[in-house]
Amino acid sequence: MDGQQANSNGRALTEREREVVRRIAEGDTTDQIAERLFISRTTVDTHVRKAMGRMGAKNRAHLIALALRSDEI
Repeated sequence: MDGQQANSNGRALTEREREVVRRIAEGDTTDQIAERLFISRTTVDTHVRKAMGRMGAKNRAHLIALALRSDEI
């Protein structure tokens, strides 16, 4: 799994990153995720960007595919 490094719990993503990625996979928009998680749109985008970096993803669709394949979500 290109770009992945396990953190202390043996997973590539943090719990919050996993939650954001899971919501993207379920079809939520950035605004919907921000509202549901009580965070700003900028924070959602930061979690996505960091998750993409950790997973080695090229875009959001690739992030979802990699996260599913590696059982992150």
